[in-house]
Amino acid sequence: MLREGLIELAQKHGIDKPLIDLAVMSFEQNAGSALKALIVAKAKWGLPSGCALHNAVESWSPVLRAKEKDKQLFRYVDVSSAVIPIMAGADFIMYGPIEYARRVSLVTAFAEELVKQSVSDL
Repeated sequence: MLREGLIELAQKHGIDKPLIDLAVMSFEQNAGSALKALIVAKAKWGLPSGCALHNAVESWSPVLRAKEKDKQLFRYVDVSSAVIPIMAGADFIMYGPIEYARRVSLVTAFAEELVKQSVSDL
């Protein structure tokens, strides 16, 4: 049992710019809960938070079956996994291999602009 939380422990050891990764391991392990946890973590600790929702896509059986038949369809779902955390307030995302950067960069920039517009009057 830890006597202090991980954030306090990290600060004690000189980590002064932590990122909170709301670990998404697979779809079957309640991947959607990471989206709620993003909101809670940011509200509670005020630290940059994000996740790799892409992992859920890579493990969800309907997508895996579709990937065998139509790689383009898989790419649509995969790109959406980069946008959804941004819409839930993520400060960063992990989107898979670097080869996916081109396919996610424009759609994530669009999502960031939408979020910026949505809070511009706050």
